[in-house]
Amino acid sequence: ILAAHVTGTAESAFPDGPPKPPEPAKPETKEGESAPPPPEPAPAAAVDWLKQSAKPINIVVVADTDMLDDKFWLQKQEFFGQRVLVPTANNGDFVANAIEVLAGGEDLVGLRSRGTSARPFEVVERIQTEAQARYSAEEHALQAKLKDTQAKLASLTGKDQANAPTALSAEQTKAIEEFRSDMVQTRRQLRDVQAALRSDIGRLKTGLEFFNIALIPLIVAAAAIVLGVLRLRRRGRRITEA
Repeated sequence: ILAAHVTGTAESAFPDGPPKPPEPAKPETKEGESAPPPPEPAPAAAVDWLKQSAKPINIVVVADTDMLDDKFWLQKQEFFGQRVLVPTANNGDFVANAIEVLAGGEDLVGLRSRGTSARPFEVVERIQTEAQARYSAEEHALQAKLKDTQAKLASLTGKDQANAPTALSAEQTKAIEEFRSDMVQTRRQLRDVQAALRSDIGRLKTGLEFFNIALIPLIVAAAAIVLGVLRLRRRGRRITEA
C-alpha cells in the first residue's frame, strides 16, 4: 500500500499520559561513603489525558514521498527543439486530490483523475458496419481471385523457379496475357468496391455534418421568415381596416 486515507475517531497510543521517564542513573560512591538519597519525584500534575481524538481526523498517510520526484512519474521528451515533461503516472493527480480531500472538498476529485471515456455514435457505427458487410464478401472473393491469378502467372512466367517451364508455347503465352488482363480487371473491381465503401461512409459523414451544422440554422431561419411574413400580413390588415 503506497498511501491510505484515514478518517474517523483515533485512539491515543498513550491513554494514560506520556510514558514515564527512565530512572536516573545511581551516582558512583567511594568505599565507606553512603549513597545520597534519591531526589524526591515532582508531584504529578492533574491532567485529563485524551484517550481519543476530540474530533474526527482526516489525514492521508503516505509510505514513501519519493513518488513526488520527477524521475518516478515524468518522462522528458524533445518536441520541436523544446524539452517537455510527459506524465507516465498519475502522481500529480494523487497529490492534488489528496489536498482537496484534506481541504474538505471531494466534489471535484473524480473529475481530474477521470480517464478519457469513449462515447461512440452507435447508430453511425451500425451503419458503417452494415456498409462494410455489403462489400466484405465481394472484396474477399476478389482478393482470393487476384492471389490465385498472381500465383498462376508466376508459375508460367518463371518467377516460381521450381515449376517454371524452359520454353513457353503459344498457348502458354496466350494464357499469360489472359491472366494479366484478368489480374488488371480484378484489381480494378477491387478498387471499385473499396471506393463504393468509402463513398457510402462519406455520404454518411456528409449527412451528419449537414444535420449538425446546417440543418438547425436553416430551421431557425425558416421559422424567422414565417414569423416575419405573418407579422407583415397582420400589419397590412390593420392598415387596411384603418
